[in-house]
Amino acid sequence: MIRRHALHGPVPRSLSRSGFTLLEVLVVIGLVAAITFIVAPRIGARLSSGLPGATDIMRAELGFAAQRAVSSGETHRLVIDLEKQRFRLEHTIRNDLASEAALPGSPALLDLRPPRREIEEAPVDDSAGEWRTLEIDDVRLALVRLGDQEITNELASISFSSDGGADPAEIVLVDQYTRAKRVRVLPFTAEIEIEDGLDD
Repeated sequence: MIRRHALHGPVPRSLSRSGFTLLEVLVVIGLVAAITFIVAPRIGARLSSGLPGATDIMRAELGFAAQRAVSSGETHRLVIDLEKQRFRLEHTIRNDLASEAALPGSPALLDLRPPRREIEEAPVDDSAGEWRTLEIDDVRLALVRLGDQEITNELASISFSSDGGADPAEIVLVDQYTRAKRVRVLPFTAEIEIEDGLDD
C-alpha cells in the first residue's frame, strides 16, 4: 500500500514513519533514569573513596587537641601509630617531686632550689585517650612529617602547647587509588589546613 503525501505525491512505506512515538521516548527515558539511579551511587562512592572524610577526621582530632591544650593549661599531643594505623590523645602530667629527706637541723643547710619536676605523657581520661582508627577501609595514614623528619612506620606525635602554639607537622593520607591529601599544622598558630597531593 502506498500512501500519498499532499504536496509531493506518493511516499514509500520505508519513509512513511520517521521518528519515535511518545511512548517509546518515555520508555527509553525511564530505563536511563533507572540505570542511573542504580549505578551512579556506586560509582560516586568508589570515586570519592573516603579521602575527604578521613582528612576531616584528622583535622577535627588535631583541632580538638589544640583546644584542649589551651583550655586545660597542659600540653597535649596527638600520637599516631603508623604501623597499626591508629591514634590517640595524650596530655602532659607534671609531678612535683618533694624531697623525702628530713628537714636539716640548721636553716643554713636547707635546700632552697625549686622542687624537681617529673614530666610524663599519659592518655587523656576520656574516649579520646583510647586508641582509635579512621574506620575508612580504603584510606591509610601514610606518613607524618615533623619539621624535616618523615615518619612512615612507627609512632609520631604532634604537640600543642597551652599557649596555643604547635609543632610544625603534616599528616599525609593516601587512598587505594594513590590519591593523597595532607593535613598541615602551622607552627606557632596551630592553624590546620588541608591540601591535595604529596609534595609542596
